[in-house]
Amino acid sequence: MEQAVSNYLSNLGIPISKKYCEKLIASHADYPSLLSVADTLERLGIRHRVARVEETELDRLPFPYLLHSDGQGGKLYFMRHQKDLAAMQDREDAGQVVVLQAAPTDEIADPENRRRRLEETLHRASLVVFGLALAGLLFVHLPSVRSLFWIHFSLLFLAVAGSVIGWLLIGKEFGTQYKQPVLFAGPAG
Repeated sequence: MEQAVSNYLSNLGIPISKKYCEKLIASHADYPSLLSVADTLERLGIRHRVARVEETELDRLPFPYLLHSDGQGGKLYFMRHQKDLAAMQDREDAGQVVVLQAAPTDEIADPENRRRRLEETLHRASLVVFGLALAGLLFVHLPSVRSLFWIHFSLLFLAVAGSVIGWLLIGKEFGTQYKQPVLFAGPAG
């Protein structure tokens, strides 16, 4: 549900932090209801409309929108185009559905969203820089080696290991939380 909302808002060009938006929806007291989505949009300062409509009237609504159908297990669907709607209307339990449409905006009222969005942007940029640095290292180092000795491979390994550790430390500095690996899965005690 929360992924559909964050994809929808990103598709509209609304500057949201996807992880923050998904966290707000998932941590809402009424999750997984449409109220959790509406309250999150309200908190972010995104104007929106929610309406119950007959499925026969869906063709008249402008795309994109979010569709909530009780017949599909209460799931929320991101309707981008007419073909997405056609796939939904092939089911047997047609009736009333709830539609949510958000108004595109360039400004989000929640300051935490701005901070988290900046962190996500810096994280993506650091991944790109790390990948380019690793590719550059391999591009520069490997052709210069005429005969491949174990010392060259060990130096290359140390350079790559140093880059990975540096990237992890920079990510930690920006507040990235890494999952702890499970080393032993035996019985406790």
